[in-house]
Amino acid sequence: MKVKNYWCVLCIICICLSFYVFADSGSTSVNNYLTNTTVNGTSPITEFNCTGKNTSSLVIKVDPYISVNTTDVVYAYYWNASSESINETGTQAVLVYNNQSYNMSYIKADDAWEILLYPTDEEYIEFYVSAYAPSYLCKNASASTFGRISYYLTIHLYKGATNTSDTNPVSYKNDFQYVFLQFANDTYGLKSYSPRDLNYLDKWFGWVPYYPTSGVIATSIDTEMAFWDSYSDGVATIKLYEIGNYSVFLMSTDVTGVGWSDEFTYPQYDEEAITNTIKNQLQITEKKDYTIDIYLSAWDVFQFNLWMNLAKWAGIILVWFCLTIASIMTRNTYIIIGFQFAYWTALKTLQWLL
Repeated sequence: MKVKNYWCVLCIICICLSFYVFADSGSTSVNNYLTNTTVNGTSPITEFNCTGKNTSSLVIKVDPYISVNTTDVVYAYYWNASSESINETGTQAVLVYNNQSYNMSYIKADDAWEILLYPTDEEYIEFYVSAYAPSYLCKNASASTFGRISYYLTIHLYKGATNTSDTNPVSYKNDFQYVFLQFANDTYGLKSYSPRDLNYLDKWFGWVPYYPTSGVIATSIDTEMAFWDSYSDGVATIKLYEIGNYSVFLMSTDVTGVGWSDEFTYPQYDEEAITNTIKNQLQITEKKDYTIDIYLSAWDVFQFNLWMNLAKWAGIILVWFCLTIASIMTRNTYIIIGFQFAYWTALKTLQWLL
């Protein structure tokens, strides 16, 4: 009997130890937005006595990844029915994480309640925000992110050769382009994961006369996760957070100088941009910094050059067409043939000189 009791006690101890070892200890700290110092949470979790009746909404914005040992902002947008920020006397917003409540700071410049997350190890971070105002309905909204060790992938593009060619590759340079990567498969369940609710952007422009009530930004932006960098002077350096298979894309645009602030969606301010897949599968098996070379096909280079020089070629063809008609009207075969030869020879000479 004593032996049986001994084994029962031992089993209970082992079970308790397993829960202790595998429980999520929460290696992420929560920092005050204004001071960037760690704040202590309160327990039990803050629960508001909600008596307000006015309509309200709560939207959370947080990046899908946060680099280990760096801070990132959590934004909570607490709006009334007119899409105006609620900040009456007594309004509060708290972030609840790991069974602790943390007070958020209201930042007037952003019209949002904000707080910082600081992961010190790789982990899945799940939390929710509770917002309260005396005259409005209380709201809760949940969100999540990943604390991850990040690394950098530096990409050089080449044209005029392949990786098996005997000729020397030529660096492909074009400062009107972006390189971006997307997950080639759904290994992490993030390929079609929208990293944030973009309706808050529409709310910012809600004051514009005749702006659609349903919004346009949130419905027009492709939110499939992407990791990107501008392609400048023949190189792009992209920050990544996961290992696995990636597809590599090159996007050309006829616009430059416009900033794109979202790290996790590729730039989409130019609707006429052209995008090509330049590598279907890029396998990364270890988190460390890499430098790789990718060789563009002649077809890729032709498409990009055509797109970037569309206006120039349109002018060249228009001039050629007008002068060709003029030469045909002379009804002189030597003039017609001579013009064609001279025109295209001159263009080739100018291209060589420039």
